[in-house]
Amino acid sequence: MRVCGDRRQRRHAQGTGLADESASEGYRFSISQRFLVILLSILALALLLCHAALTVYHYQVSELPWRQLFDVDEENNLPTWFSEFLLLTTVVLLWLCADKKRRDKDPSVDHWYTLTIGFLLMAMDEIAGFHETINSLIDRTWAIGGGLLALGIGLGFIPFLRRLPKRTAILFVVAGVPRTEMYTPSPESFSIASDCAYTPAT
Repeated sequence: MRVCGDRRQRRHAQGTGLADESASEGYRFSISQRFLVILLSILALALLLCHAALTVYHYQVSELPWRQLFDVDEENNLPTWFSEFLLLTTVVLLWLCADKKRRDKDPSVDHWYTLTIGFLLMAMDEIAGFHETINSLIDRTWAIGGGLLALGIGLGFIPFLRRLPKRTAILFVVAGVPRTEMYTPSPESFSIASDCAYTPAT
């Protein structure tokens, strides 16, 4: 990621009367999409492999109290902070998109700001555990109400998706498929295979 262009450049361009288009644009971010996707995929795969390997070792060879450091179904560990990093990075990128749409007077600016706020709330939940607190206060799982809320928001975003290029719209839909925690294996049905398969999926 590279940042170029600042306020001094804009003042210099205005003072000299030069039509410096790059200076007037403000901050410019240069990101290698391919490199970013590969890097994040490798990190995610490494965490999942560590979780699976340590789970097998813990139950088949010897107990590892510190395995929770890599357990994707636990909180306050490396997978949690990796997930938090992804969410906060998404918040920053969405805010930059929303700000650009605002300056361009794009009709979809409200949707971009809504996405920014939504991912910010998810980032806060990842650390604070709001949905766990809700689960402790109600009889039914939070996923039912959360799923209905997500469905309503998704329907409201249909006009937004129609304005996007087809490929981008498809990627938005695929990325927005919600995970589910409505089913949790019971202690009787627990096994190493179910733990290794269920926890990464949720």
